[in-house]
Amino acid sequence: MQRFLLTLAAVVLSAASALAAEVTLRNPAPIERNEWPVVIRRAELESRGLQVGRNQALLVLADGQPIASQMDDLDGDGVYDELAFLATIGPEATRAYQIEVIRASRLPKFTPRANALLRAKRGGQWQDGKYIGGKPVEVDEDVMPQELIPYAGYYGFEGVGWESDKIAYRLHLDQRNTIDAFGKLVDEMILDQVDPVVAIPSDPPDQPYTYMHPWGTDVLLAGGSLGIGTLAAVKGQGSNISLEGIEQADRRITQVLARGPVRAIVRVTYEGWQTSQGKFDVIHEIIMYGGQHWFENRITVGGTEQRVNLASGFVRHLDDLLLAGDRQFSWMSTHGQQEAHNQGDNLGLAVIFPRFEGATPTGVTTGSDGTSFYFQFVARANRPVSYYALAAWDRANPELSERTAFNEMVDTIADNIAEPIQIMPDPAVSERERLERGLAHAKKKFRLIDTRDNGNGWPGVTNQGQYTWTRSSWTEGFYPGAMWMISTIDDDPFWTETAGKYTERIKSMLDRNDTHDLGFLFYPTMALGSELTGNTFWQDGATTAARNLITRFTPQAGIIRAWGPLYGLDRSSWTIIDAMMNLELLYWASEKTGDPIFAELATRHALNTAENQVREDGSSFHVVIYDLVDGHFIGGKQHQGFLDNTTWSRGQAWGMHGFANTARWTGDPRFRQTAEKMARFIRERLPIDGVPYWDYQAPHIPNGVRDTSAASIYASGLLDLADTQPAELAAQSRAEARQIILELCDHYLTPDVDYEEGVLARGSVTQGGDNRSMSYGDYYFVEALVRLLQE
Repeated sequence: MQRFLLTLAAVVLSAASALAAEVTLRNPAPIERNEWPVVIRRAELESRGLQVGRNQALLVLADGQPIASQMDDLDGDGVYDELAFLATIGPEATRAYQIEVIRASRLPKFTPRANALLRAKRGGQWQDGKYIGGKPVEVDEDVMPQELIPYAGYYGFEGVGWESDKIAYRLHLDQRNTIDAFGKLVDEMILDQVDPVVAIPSDPPDQPYTYMHPWGTDVLLAGGSLGIGTLAAVKGQGSNISLEGIEQADRRITQVLARGPVRAIVRVTYEGWQTSQGKFDVIHEIIMYGGQHWFENRITVGGTEQRVNLASGFVRHLDDLLLAGDRQFSWMSTHGQQEAHNQGDNLGLAVIFPRFEGATPTGVTTGSDGTSFYFQFVARANRPVSYYALAAWDRANPELSERTAFNEMVDTIADNIAEPIQIMPDPAVSERERLERGLAHAKKKFRLIDTRDNGNGWPGVTNQGQYTWTRSSWTEGFYPGAMWMISTIDDDPFWTETAGKYTERIKSMLDRNDTHDLGFLFYPTMALGSELTGNTFWQDGATTAARNLITRFTPQAGIIRAWGPLYGLDRSSWTIIDAMMNLELLYWASEKTGDPIFAELATRHALNTAENQVREDGSSFHVVIYDLVDGHFIGGKQHQGFLDNTTWSRGQAWGMHGFANTARWTGDPRFRQTAEKMARFIRERLPIDGVPYWDYQAPHIPNGVRDTSAASIYASGLLDLADTQPAELAAQSRAEARQIILELCDHYLTPDVDYEEGVLARGSVTQGGDNRSMSYGDYYFVEALVRLLQE
């Protein structure tokens, strides 16, 4: 059996009870997780029977021993929303944690490892920009006074702070709105030892935080820069960019939401931030975990319908910037003598950001008092975007005194962020229920998409969670095709009516002969629709598309040309592995018309592809090139893959699925054997959860982009392959397909919110450079789901 299937089969979870449940976590990455954050939402725990009543709490045990955990109420309704703890799990391993409902008074007192502090004066008055009199009070919420200016003597250490047992940070709560850092020489919580409220940092009665204390000191001179991880808006474009800080906002509300043995959470809400892009609101949540140098910045924009261009980064004290930009989570860093008071210490600064959220390479901009390195990203209304920031002071961390060691730490953090720890499904939930949940999620998303129908297009791929609508591309058949598939298992007329609406619309492309993708366009729509409804116009239309497709057949090479206009010379003897999927339209047309030419040309293409495009080990080239004159094979290369000798995972899935289809239509064992060879290559290289990275030899794994579309195409192809195999092999193929689809249902569905329109998350459209939902990934996911539910 496959390695990842065997691993999954070995996971055993006990049934949940009213007082205790065993929750198994899985580390999907080939790296050790040492005290890495895990957050479980209340709904997940309640679904396992863990109902927390009055005066009760949750206790987490690892190997029978209590570990630090934290229940956080994030919305202020008096009921916890999330349970957080730190997990240690080996590479590609699972570990069971026992979670029990106990009396709150029995919960052990764990050592605080994360803290947040907001201290403001009360009982004084404003006079000439200063807050005179009053006493410092620790508060969990405060609205920034409009009179506040820097060094007004209102906030302790001039703002709100958060810390782990490694380092501390603060955000200036005034017009500077800059984040800087306190270096720590102790692992205890120190924010309450930092300056009480004073007018300026050098005021008595105590030595200011700029002095060296037993706990540490201020280590970053932020000035008017981005400090470390400060949020800014982008003004201008191209080479004419500058950054706008949050200097003008109608209202700023600061809240401390959590502190304790696991994490600290601060929320700052900016109402009416005035920028050159307009006026909008921003919620900036800051989350820091015990044992970590980094903190998450979760940004949510509101109060506008437009997408907003934002930026973050850090102060430019040095010019040794390193950008690691070819990863799922890119990062940039500087390291050296840039700590605030020139004591000869080294300080490392870094930000980690997701490429697929529209982040761009770093730039340099001049601030009011200095300069900053920055990256840009795009935020869509009500859709959170996260980036991460960190600093490390070598006086507190001698092992990080060298730049190489610091960058290795940053790279490891990015690896961990890229692959979240997975919560394994409740064993009380059957496989069928898990599949049905996946289908219900797809149905909800497809209905949502239809509400945005613009009357003349089809959803293609998402941008910031929202589908772009296309015409004259290659993806237009998948959305209606998915609804045709659903109509075979759900008799709600919505599915046939809506699928018919989008299928009827595609007749506008019946004269196309400029692409090999006519099978993708017309098989899931007119061919499938005619099979399900008997609509003869659609059958004739799909046949017309098949006739157009065979005009692209190149006789001398015996292949269907992939790209370029029909009579153009550019790439006229090139084909790609994707073309195997378009052969199904030709076999269907032969069956419907009785004309063997469609099947004959499809078979010639498949035989040449098997010989020249599939390597001996079962991997494949994306592109193969034949001689334009005599048709001899010249060589293979990658267009979408990493290198010419690597294997693009979606292309490998296209090929395997296409050969399985061809074997099913023809009964030719050569095509079944080719499909099996390609499947074997995939199976032996899949990660533990069955979802490949964008290329099987992609760099920087696990900080590489996954491709759920490759997984869904492969799983659907396995079901086709099973239809051609002997009973024992067929059972294995169906079991493998089922497990992959279950994994997608359990771990790769998009969030159940309206700002996400796709069904599957984490799909790579182009060369591992993005991370989106795609209509084709969703289609093959639904196709496989429906077939599995019909078994």
